[in-house]
Amino acid sequence: MTISSLSSNSVQITRSESISSSNFVSAQPVAESSQAAPIRAEQMPTPERLNQAVEQINEAFAQKEQHLHAQIERDEATGISVVKVLDKKTDEVISQFPSKEILAIASSIRQYQEDKGYLLDVSA
Repeated sequence: MTISSLSSNSVQITRSESISSSNFVSAQPVAESSQAAPIRAEQMPTPERLNQAVEQINEAFAQKEQHLHAQIERDEATGISVVKVLDKKTDEVISQFPSKEILAIASSIRQYQEDKGYLLDVSA
């Protein structure tokens, strides 16, 4: 990967895999005024869709003969579904989404709301 120039603009980097298995990274500028749109409840993945995605991930791991396995767990503190990728041999968590840090932030926000007596649950 080579970078010909850098500017004060934000850059969005995406990683792609070609058929020949050679990896490349492409970068595209992101407008400074662009902001992520809030996710509405109807945009959230259903448990069925999440299970299908994890099954597809596991099929891809099997096809590439990787010793990895994806699974879904529910975080006890927040109730958020967490997708984890584990090493099949050691059961070590290789990656997870959302990250532990994001789950800690969500837990802190929920605890703050409970302590202040807020009646609105923003996780719905």
